[in-house]
Amino acid sequence: MYRKKELEWTIALLIIVILAIVGYSFYFASSIFHVEIILIALAILSVFVLPDMLLTWLLIFSVVLATLFLVAGVVYIPTNQCFLLLITFPLILSISQQVNVHRRTYLSIVKDYSEQAKELYESHLQAVRDGREESFQALLVHWAHNDYFQQIYPKEFRWMLVRLYATLKKCMQETGTVYYLSNGNFLILSSGEGQSLVELFQHSILAKLSLLRFKTSKSVHEVQYKSGYLLIDSENYEKFSDVDDFMKNLERQLETDIIVEY
Repeated sequence: MYRKKELEWTIALLIIVILAIVGYSFYFASSIFHVEIILIALAILSVFVLPDMLLTWLLIFSVVLATLFLVAGVVYIPTNQCFLLLITFPLILSISQQVNVHRRTYLSIVKDYSEQAKELYESHLQAVRDGREESFQALLVHWAHNDYFQQIYPKEFRWMLVRLYATLKKCMQETGTVYYLSNGNFLILSSGEGQSLVELFQHSILAKLSLLRFKTSKSVHEVQYKSGYLLIDSENYEKFSDVDDFMKNLERQLETDIIVEY
């Protein structure tokens, strides 16, 4: 589950690593100081101008090329400088890539509402424990293979999340609450007294989701879904008293659910 702190931690880590590399090269490897600055700048710039998939290949290529170059001994330089040149670009590139991923998630129109979902879940759970509610339902709707679309088409991915969220909200209206939990997961919490969320998903929600297509400037892709369902009542609420156990159960159901494609 995404949290703002993940963005802050990765930014802090990037700053610390950059300062460490710059400081070390300035005092102990001054002959390659300017080369290090250029490598750092290129790594950071690459993250903001290249697609994620291309960045992955660039990362692999840079490691292989640097290793071959240094192992072959084309140019003799001290061991500490060799090591610094070897790790700088791939290290800064990988951390910067993580910063950019968390940045895009944080700035996305559809926010991560994991904490709010946890609060409502615990409220329902307490109501069942106290006898104020007989039961409540949880439905986890997962956009299958969403990570592929996020890497290749990050802008279109964010707008697809908006459309999915709006569709689910409209389907539920006053009967349940929809939360986005990141990683293509939408959690719906509802009273156990109303219509079964499983039936609603199979007979109504899926039909509306089937109308959605992932569209880019050059192509149109069909969207696939998985789901997991739980009914929490007086007989099993103790088993799911921890929200992490509750989520793990739903996520395990996703692993065994057959992908639904339209």
